[in-house]
Amino acid sequence: MLHINISHKSIVIKNVSLDSLKDIVECINSDESNLEAIGINKKIDLGFIKERYMESLVNPLEFFCGIYQDFKMVGIIKGRVEKKSIHEAWFMTFILKYELRNKGLGTYILGLVEDYLKTMYSIQRFCVVVSEENKGSKNFWLKNGYTIERVSNYFKLKDRPVNILVKGAK
Repeated sequence: MLHINISHKSIVIKNVSLDSLKDIVECINSDESNLEAIGINKKIDLGFIKERYMESLVNPLEFFCGIYQDFKMVGIIKGRVEKKSIHEAWFMTFILKYELRNKGLGTYILGLVEDYLKTMYSIQRFCVVVSEENKGSKNFWLKNGYTIERVSNYFKLKDRPVNILVKGAK
């Protein structure tokens, strides 16, 4: 797993551990829109998250982080780094608890993660996959400087096309 450890004011973003998997299940299951964001239409269980965690754990270019505010998990961010001619980071999941959305916290956290990845891993381009139907998520990324690069029928969430949004070098 790619090492990430960010601490700024009351926010900590760090690699999840086996001990934190129950908190991740609770965080994802806390709102239906979280399940929609990861392309699932039923609540997840510990086995599902443990499998995702193990996949990330053995891949040195993947990250799977808990987002903590005042020592309490309030979200997760998961993705991978690709070391091409232009180093890229792909965000596959970015979930923030519902009651904390639309207050600037997501933008603040995204900025911390982008800055960290630029500094520590020379990331020049950021990419995200968003369901074409997920207007709220798409608007979040657009507001944060991402642009729609293409619609993909290859990658799908719930058998629906996704938008690939990018920010940075081309």
